[in-house]
Amino acid sequence: MLNNEQLEKQLQVLTELKEVGTDDFFYTRLRARMEEESENTAWAFRLKPVWVMTVLLIMLVFNGWMLFTNLQSSETTSNTDALASLALQYESNIVVNY
Repeated sequence: MLNNEQLEKQLQVLTELKEVGTDDFFYTRLRARMEEESENTAWAFRLKPVWVMTVLLIMLVFNGWMLFTNLQSSETTSNTDALASLALQYESNIVVNY
């Protein structure tokens, strides 16, 4: 355990400590700098989701258009028509010698 002399010495050191201060208007300058940085980053953050949402919307519209045109073309051409045209193409190119 600490004896009284050691305790008194440590308490004396604590009482002799000076309070640390800052320059005048330090917090005002710090707050202004932090607000400036937050405004700059807030603008960049707001800008990014707008571009992402725009690109996603364009891709969604393009995919919908591609699906719609593919669906219409498959309705007009049935599977039997496609098989018949394929068979005609192969028969015209194949020579059978019996």
